[in-house]
Amino acid sequence: MLVALGGGAPVRAYPLTDGVELILGRDVDCDVVLAHHRVSRRHARLRVSGAGDVLAIEDLGSRNGTRVREPLKRNQPCPVEAGDAIGIGPFTLTAVRGGESPPLLVIGASPPSLVVDDPQVSAPSLALLDVARDAASVIVSGLGGEAKRTLAEALHRHSGRAGHFIVLDCAAIGPEQIEAELFGDGTRPGALEEAADGTLLFEEIGELPPPVQGRLLQVIEDREAAYASGEPPTFTARLVCTTDRDLLAAVEARAFRPDLFYRLAGATLTLRQARALTSAEEEERIQLLATIAQADGNLTRAARRLGIGRNVLVAKMAQYRIPRPPPPRHK
Repeated sequence: MLVALGGGAPVRAYPLTDGVELILGRDVDCDVVLAHHRVSRRHARLRVSGAGDVLAIEDLGSRNGTRVREPLKRNQPCPVEAGDAIGIGPFTLTAVRGGESPPLLVIGASPPSLVVDDPQVSAPSLALLDVARDAASVIVSGLGGEAKRTLAEALHRHSGRAGHFIVLDCAAIGPEQIEAELFGDGTRPGALEEAADGTLLFEEIGELPPPVQGRLLQVIEDREAAYASGEPPTFTARLVCTTDRDLLAAVEARAFRPDLFYRLAGATLTLRQARALTSAEEEERIQLLATIAQADGNLTRAARRLGIGRNVLVAKMAQYRIPRPPPPRHK
């Protein structure tokens, strides 16, 4: 079993062998130090049995509590199963099964997790802007391939990154070609190099073949080591991944590497599926589109014709997923 905590920060690993007991807390004498003011000095105890297959977490009377599905009662061990999330202060540890490697406890920073209703992100929240402008990798999940790509494009647009937006569709490229498409083949650059200081989108990352997963992980680790040593990194693109699969379930089934998953999950965005519009809403949407077109894309003029404020119009466009018109070209 592997207990992992997602995020873009450096990770630390601890062996989880049969009979091991780890004290988690803020105190420097703890086995696992979680340095944050919301973590108590001796916060919780993690016990391992059955060759790492059985875990139990016990809150040691912490000030802010420990969570596994719900807050734990103090000093009462709670079994932890694969897929369960353990919450300690701002940290979230997730239990997943490892592959052939020894069981480990991997600790990093808790990643942002947001639900997004508007793939166009025409009016982004401050939290979403923080995700867009961060350098950490992002996983976008939800139904609808085009909508997820639209959201990824919006992240790139709001990121301020100077490079290109490059798309690699892992489901459309055969396993024998995908490595060359990603890393290049000596005659042309791969997607990582093409993206440069921009964004590289992995569409349906769950379809990435295991050998390529391993090579991508090595490239990411090399970049982390380069940043730590002050050397030039192997690539500078920001990675965004989309999926309609349950990647944690794929990790459980050993179809996706857990160490790669937690490096890619620097933030997770879930695109909420839009409900079907009522007949009145569809009629209003058509009216908005027609009025915006008649106003040549000028939202202030369109709002005036509709008899509403411009901010109200922008909100309705977000509600109906109407993209903002491009700015007019100056002749």
